[in-house]
Amino acid sequence: SVPSGYESFFDIWNIDTSLMAPGEYAFDDFVIDATGTLQFDSVVLSSYDGGTRNTVVFDVSDDGLQAVGSGAFTVQAECPVAVCVFLDIAGIQQIGQPAGYGGDLVATPAIPEPETYALMIAGVAAVGFMARRRRRVTG
Repeated sequence: SVPSGYESFFDIWNIDTSLMAPGEYAFDDFVIDATGTLQFDSVVLSSYDGGTRNTVVFDVSDDGLQAVGSGAFTVQAECPVAVCVFLDIAGIQQIGQPAGYGGDLVATPAIPEPETYALMIAGVAAVGFMARRRRRVTG
């Protein structure tokens, strides 16, 4: 329920990924601070990957003044929907009073899983083996 003198709000921030290479990006401790009379109820960062919606739910402080999230999101080469990475922010604010929020999202390309490195090494070894074998047969 919304306290007297307050109103609910819901914002969607569409994140422009057009200048980012396709792939998975990780972020640690993305902090969003509320200002004025604003209080968070929930903050969720979502991304679409092959039609599947992936979400990172942020931890909201007990007083609703800060939200912190860590996780990953996917940037696709072509987004099949209107926006593939976005932030949903919901909460309350006092009617007629200043309210806002802000934070800096710093995301870096995710480090490949060990299985990816193992497959890559196996592939390079197979190519090397075939090249060496081909030289013996022809030479």
